[in-house]
Amino acid sequence: MDWVLGKAVDQSDCGESLGNTKITDLVFADDAVIFAESLEILVMALEALHEEAQPLRFEVSWLKTKVQALMSPGPTATEGSSSTRLFNKMGKELESWCSEKQRNKLLEQAMFPALSQAA
Repeated sequence: MDWVLGKAVDQSDCGESLGNTKITDLVFADDAVIFAESLEILVMALEALHEEAQPLRFEVSWLKTKVQALMSPGPTATEGSSSTRLFNKMGKELESWCSEKQRNKLLEQAMFPALSQAA
């Protein structure tokens, strides 16, 4: 898992800097967190992860995949979205910017554009 995820984040420019250290991902057993500065970079990382994992017969569970945005405190993103606010110890707001159904649709469209266009 570490090797596959390492190759995926290297290909996608993922990560957040904490001082002089760049954190790209966290892994525990078969769960992983990928840090990305934008949805586009996250999609690139997920595409790379999908490609690297396939030959090893690993799969990303899209039903379990969650996307969250780190933002400074402020109003929620868009009216009518189902958003959740959490605050970490550093006072940053962790906001889930879309519903699970919307998130899964976005991931599906990003990972499998041909299927989305056919529907």
